[in-house]
Amino acid sequence: MIAKIAFFDLDHTLVKVDSMLAFATHVNGKKALYFSLLSILPKYVQVMLGLRSHQALKEAFLEFHFKDLSITELEKQAQLFIPYLDQNLDPKRFLQLKELKKEGYEICIVTASCATWVKPWSQLHGFQLIASEMEFQEDKFTGKLAGKNCKGQEKVRRINAQFNLDNYSSIKAYGNGKSDRYMLQLAK
Repeated sequence: MIAKIAFFDLDHTLVKVDSMLAFATHVNGKKALYFSLLSILPKYVQVMLGLRSHQALKEAFLEFHFKDLSITELEKQAQLFIPYLDQNLDPKRFLQLKELKKEGYEICIVTASCATWVKPWSQLHGFQLIASEMEFQEDKFTGKLAGKNCKGQEKVRRINAQFNLDNYSSIKAYGNGKSDRYMLQLAK
């Protein structure tokens, strides 16, 4: 059998939303989301000026919303979040994904979003997952990522760590943003 695989970005590709912002709203409400965005605005400006990394900005957002929450609580919220992701699927892209699955493609979601809220949804649909990971100590979220943010070239590094792409006769990749260009170059 000839192996085939398709890699899909999640946010604004497979789903029409930014799942990190949506999950923060799901857990803490819109008011907290707006307050957090205002509080990290100076850090955002620093990122745009090249004085701070995107990862530091993301960690500031995650820390605001989820620091000290337990794995159990976050996993419970992630289960409750599954219907939201399903309701916000891009119908055209999801149909494309289902057709590829029928054609025998392995499907892997590759996202900068955290596995904490994407993994239950991904497992429900039978997709493999490569994602950013939240760091936990003593069952509590530290406010930091465990390792690098799964974005840009980090997506390709993680794909290559998980899959031997030489074993695949067909590789497809789908993404919407500038940071997905490295993953899109894997397609053959």
